[in-house]
Amino acid sequence: MSFIVTHYSQLNKPLESYIAVGGKSSMTTVKALWDPSSPQSLISAETIDLINPLQKSKEKFVSKDIIIEKEFFSVSVSLSDEITFIDVSFMKADLSEKKVDIVIGNDIISRGCFEIINYDSLVEFSFSIPPKDEIIN
Repeated sequence: MSFIVTHYSQLNKPLESYIAVGGKSSMTTVKALWDPSSPQSLISAETIDLINPLQKSKEKFVSKDIIIEKEFFSVSVSLSDEITFIDVSFMKADLSEKKVDIVIGNDIISRGCFEIINYDSLVEFSFSIPPKDEIIN
């Protein structure tokens, strides 16, 4: 069983941690926001420039007056020494307002057990694989 656990003393603080990501170059540590409401994991242009991941696809959506381009990149994500995902699809996004390098979305979070606990004015969030209550045969 593998865990990542982070503690906060503020109730309204975003769920953030430092993790390692990599592309064609070596792994590097970046600041991540954990967002279970985001269906897709996101990556900033600056992080793309830093790790040089392979581009998986580029999609263009055209409406009457709007053109939206979406770019997807293949990224390796190491959440801890024991939790690593290879070839995860991250969508390029402007994350400057959030002041993070990547967003861990539900596409990754749903692969394990994600818990948020509040006790004695402390907030703890954890992610484990396999889920804590699962029996391993």
